[in-house]
Amino acid sequence: MELNYVTGNYKENEVAVVERQHLAAALAKKIPGAVFMNQSDNVANAGGMVILSEK
Repeated sequence: MELNYVTGNYKENEVAVVERQHLAAALAKKIPGAVFMNQSDNVANAGGMVILSEK
């Protein structure tokens, strides 16, 4: 198993959402059988994302 980290100048309390999505999409193209679901853009998950972002 290989860990992939998003790199950049981010504070500990910042979330690199766009960078994570780019990395996940790139990995899905590179890894056979992998799928990038992009759940943050899934309309059905909107309520869950709001609850998560409030924490």
